[in-house]
Amino acid sequence: MDDLDFERVLSEAKSYVGYERSGRARPSSPKQKPSDHSAEFARADRYVQKLKTEEKPSPAPENKKPEKAPDKGPEKAPENSDERLYEIPDMEEYAQSYESVHMFKDIKTEASAPDIPSDYDYTSENTFSEDTGEGSDSVPSSFRAYLQSVFASLMLRFRVGNKNAATVPDVDEDLGKEVEPSLASKYYGSFTGSMRLRFRLSLIILFFMGWISLGLPVPGMLRSDTVATVFCLALQFLIMLISLDIVSNTVTNAFKGKIGADTLSVLACLLTTLDGFLTAKADIGTAPLPLSFLSSFTLVGILWSSLLSARGLRKAIRVPAIGKKRFSVIAENPDLSNEMTVIKTTNEPENFVRRSEEAPPDETMFSRAAPFILVVCMILAVLASVITKSYQDFFHAFSALITMSVPVTALLCFAFPYCNISLCIFHFGTAIAGWSGLSDIGRSTRIIVSDYDLFPESCVRIKSVRVLAADSPSVIVSYAASIINESGCGLIPSFMKLLNKNNGTLMPVLNFEFMPGGGMRGMIDGHSVICGSAELMRLMQVKLPYKLLTKTTVLLSVDGILYGLFDIQYDPKHSVREALIELMKSQRHPVFAIKDFNITPEMINQVYDLPTDGYDFPPYSERYKMTKTDPEETGQVAAVVCMEGLGPFAKAINMGTRLHKCVVTNLMIAMAASIIGIVTVFIMMLSGGIAALSIRWLFIYMMAVLASIFITGLTALE
Repeated sequence: MDDLDFERVLSEAKSYVGYERSGRARPSSPKQKPSDHSAEFARADRYVQKLKTEEKPSPAPENKKPEKAPDKGPEKAPENSDERLYEIPDMEEYAQSYESVHMFKDIKTEASAPDIPSDYDYTSENTFSEDTGEGSDSVPSSFRAYLQSVFASLMLRFRVGNKNAATVPDVDEDLGKEVEPSLASKYYGSFTGSMRLRFRLSLIILFFMGWISLGLPVPGMLRSDTVATVFCLALQFLIMLISLDIVSNTVTNAFKGKIGADTLSVLACLLTTLDGFLTAKADIGTAPLPLSFLSSFTLVGILWSSLLSARGLRKAIRVPAIGKKRFSVIAENPDLSNEMTVIKTTNEPENFVRRSEEAPPDETMFSRAAPFILVVCMILAVLASVITKSYQDFFHAFSALITMSVPVTALLCFAFPYCNISLCIFHFGTAIAGWSGLSDIGRSTRIIVSDYDLFPESCVRIKSVRVLAADSPSVIVSYAASIINESGCGLIPSFMKLLNKNNGTLMPVLNFEFMPGGGMRGMIDGHSVICGSAELMRLMQVKLPYKLLTKTTVLLSVDGILYGLFDIQYDPKHSVREALIELMKSQRHPVFAIKDFNITPEMINQVYDLPTDGYDFPPYSERYKMTKTDPEETGQVAAVVCMEGLGPFAKAINMGTRLHKCVVTNLMIAMAASIIGIVTVFIMMLSGGIAALSIRWLFIYMMAVLASIFITGLTALE
């Protein structure tokens, strides 16, 4: 054993003796009994007594060498002797056993272990932090800490609702690798078939329930109210059995303290079932039929919303799964202004599946309002029973209030229009990332149009090349391709193809900058290279052959001498022209961050035959800043586009804006319908009692709300 280990064991043994002198009890490990280590304790005591009685050897004289004791061989200590305490294996065993039994403070490493002072008072050392219960609180520290944690969690929940409360930011949770879009699309597609069948069966059962509940002609025994009530309860049980996954998830979430629109719907079904059993009896209840038809109608609406959500997510996630080229539409808040801006990038759509699966707004809204709705309905039911003095009809009143508090469109506000929009824009190769992406698109006020939006890669090509210098064509092409590649404009694919054909190489560009006249400049291999239009070359006093120039010619000069001419041809695209017209009609402000110096307002006017008076072309330096930084650093993916050009991009943005307005309108209608339904039922019960509740009127009211959701959803497609 080295010196450090010996001193560590010595320190522990002495601290143990000091603890014994202080008169406190020995704390034992909860896993082992103290009596199992009595032998180690006794050995430690004998070892400390040995250290106290041992005398230190006197120092040897300087000029006199100490006499060497004769070698008598290793001496074997007796079995019961204290000499065994000096054996290294026993001390290591003691250190390990004693360290596992007692909760000492952490021992520092070998490099940082301090020396023990000679005057250190071991009797006053406190190496334990446990309370023995004597002279302290009678409540154990563990239980007290538990109560404190519960109180802190409750206070934190209250503080979360306060936006001004300064809370500690949560650490980002590592969600792991995102599910592949192809697997997620197949997952949602596996549910659509069964959910469609269940929805159709529920509609058939609901039709028979409505026929009986609305008082339409029925044969035989169904004319009896008791038989009709029992039959409706049986049909309601079938609908709840068909929607068993919704019912089970609702019950599970209710036990976890999470309630929402589905919770209120299932509760309404249970209350109408209980009210039906009471109504089926002869002398209990005054209502002829329970509201099981209306409560089942709301549950079918929840099932329908699940079907539409699965279909919409399947179509949306299938776009990046099957697309060969995938562009991410990022919603960001750039430093140039405080407005939300959308831009299309070539980055992979990361977190698209996760953002698509985030909670929709109607579910979030009703999850926040459900506790208040439940309390209000219970209070109003009690008031109605007390005022009308119909205490036996409390469950009927409560079930009526709960049923009307959940309109059939409670969870259709987002699912219905989102499914329709996803099916519509799927043919354009675009998809919106659920409500999160839709909210970003709806709040955006600007859209950045880049080179590839106006003229995709297939619409730009180099028609001819003229070399005007003595250098080889590969060197001139390398100069041009290097500085074009550094600019990030839409000419890069064409020049990369030309570079590969001429066996050129990309060279590093130093001191790159955009020129105000439309072009770029940089240092390549010690030469000043300028690439731009004819106007820029005239400003830089470069001699030009005007007979060889066109309006779309790219000129290259090296050290003030013209080296090459590249004639570029731009082919217009019909979908881009239609997208430009839609952008000018919309309220969103387009910003043309075009880095290709050939694409000017005059050129767009000539190629696409459109007026460009309201087009915003910022200076080249600002255009470079708009597209220089990675948009994903300041924003998140809002949509995915798998087709080139401005057409699909503008289609996704315009449809997203319409969908956002539609969803907001639907949310307002659903909440207003819930409040109006509760107030109307309460007034009807006060005016005419429970018998005044008309199933026909309530059904017409629900259908009117459903029709309004349909109308707003269909208007978003126009």
